[in-house]
Amino acid sequence: MAGGKETPRQKMIGMMYLVLTALLAMNVSKDILNGFIIVNESLERTNYNLSQNTQRLENALEESSKSNLAAQPFVPKAQEVIKISKETYEYIDKLKKEIVQITEEKGSYKDSISRDIDQKKGWSMWYLDKKDNYDIPTHHLIGDDESNPMDGPSSAKELRKKLMSMHDRLMSLFKEMQDPKNQATNLAPQDYESIIKKIESMTPHDPDRLVDGVKESWETENFYHLPLAAVITNLSKIQADVKNVEAECILQISSAPGKLAFTANKLAAKVIAPSKYVQSGDKYVADVFLAASSDDFKNPEIISIFRNAKYDSVSKTCTGCEGNDNLLPIDANGFGRFEAGTSGTGEQKWGGVIRYKNKKGSYEYYPFEEMYNVSPPSVSVQADEMNVFYIGVDNPITINAAGIPPSDLIVSAKGGGITLSPGKTKSNYIVKATTPCGKGQEAEIIVNGKARPDGTKPKGGAMKFRVKRIPQPYASVSGKKSGDKISKIDCASASFINAKLDNFDFNAPFKVVSWEFLGVIGGSPKVCSGSGSMLSDECKGYLKKAGPGSKLYFDVQAVGPDGVKQSLPTLSLKVQ
Repeated sequence: MAGGKETPRQKMIGMMYLVLTALLAMNVSKDILNGFIIVNESLERTNYNLSQNTQRLENALEESSKSNLAAQPFVPKAQEVIKISKETYEYIDKLKKEIVQITEEKGSYKDSISRDIDQKKGWSMWYLDKKDNYDIPTHHLIGDDESNPMDGPSSAKELRKKLMSMHDRLMSLFKEMQDPKNQATNLAPQDYESIIKKIESMTPHDPDRLVDGVKESWETENFYHLPLAAVITNLSKIQADVKNVEAECILQISSAPGKLAFTANKLAAKVIAPSKYVQSGDKYVADVFLAASSDDFKNPEIISIFRNAKYDSVSKTCTGCEGNDNLLPIDANGFGRFEAGTSGTGEQKWGGVIRYKNKKGSYEYYPFEEMYNVSPPSVSVQADEMNVFYIGVDNPITINAAGIPPSDLIVSAKGGGITLSPGKTKSNYIVKATTPCGKGQEAEIIVNGKARPDGTKPKGGAMKFRVKRIPQPYASVSGKKSGDKISKIDCASASFINAKLDNFDFNAPFKVVSWEFLGVIGGSPKVCSGSGSMLSDECKGYLKKAGPGSKLYFDVQAVGPDGVKQSLPTLSLKVQ
């Protein structure tokens, strides 16, 4: 080793170098190397699938922005996330190819691989000649001194800097999205916290342990004295972390425009009505309140709400804000109640002004306008869970028809391979779907009323629904999902693997059909596989031996209610 005092570990390596060289082939068995190759190919597939999902989310956001003004400011934010992630991902990809080329001592990494590149699978290590080589990858990434990894181009330390740069750029981007001055792109607090935790999870950290009296670095832990196959697999795992962070960021950004949670520093007049469409003869009802957007105005005192008042922002004068004739009654919660008769039909407009006394004792005025439609009796369809039909599960809907008994309704369906069956009551139906709707396509529930004795027939209508596959679940062991740390006790007691869905409103159980396990336990890879959700005795034995610092990887396949077999994202755990 060059430079500095040698550790006992370094002295041992020096003395045993010739012996280790002779025994290297026996120590790194073919099965172990093959295990790394299998895991790497799984990671390559996972990375490809994550890229495709992210692209779909970005495309959906861009499409939504064409008709939804609220979504437009989020598009550049999503594009910036993808740009940052792409730069980091491509750097790691370049590093993988460079290490393969140098180790194999061939003109390019493609010369080292005797089969075509598969975009979905990435490139394979099956045909590498020196996949068991320790020295060249270690020298290239770490240098000669494991206690002081070298810095420079294509080194592990430079990779660490690239990951930290991605972390810092993303943190800066999302902090901007919490600035009260940029309300158009603000995220809900819970979504912001979720993203920050995800970004922090990809940050390289030195392990909290000593090896032969020397604190081990992140660089040494991941790349020192490992065969080429293991180094490439570790780099693919880091790429998977990058893609997971990217996917979480894009998911939260793309869903933000449709959420009702906003952070702002302004007060705004709000009107909430159960419906803007009412039947002739019924009452239109609406709640009027002053919404506060900061901690200083959580429950502002509403002084007065004036119906039919007008506020001139130029002259700062309010017409109709005097006396009691136009006042709306206000309840204990600060809600004003507006009621109006609906003897006529068509569009009805109304509005007014909320007058608020601020902390300085002066008045502030917040005008509002609203409209509602009065129409003859009509038919409506409402999904009990959401405006989506999922394949493989029961989708309940409720048919509401103003002035029409449920027994007089004629209900049919088309598109998405959907079928209808009766529900618990005459107003309820169960929808089953079989075919996802493509872009620009939707399923329809068509409702008509039977002819009345007088010969009139209520006008029917149709409501469109999206038809989607059930979301992809995640794999877990002992209640731990990918990225979590698992205790030695939980690890030793694990007996089965689960496939679960987060925040899904339907009963959609997934069945694990097969799994593959790779563990780096005591510095030695362990590989096994099985079918069903139960872990094999071999796998349980490995888990019981897993001590702190051991890394565990599960590739899982599961089948959901829709009958589609899915490869779940790799479950990655670390024993603490």
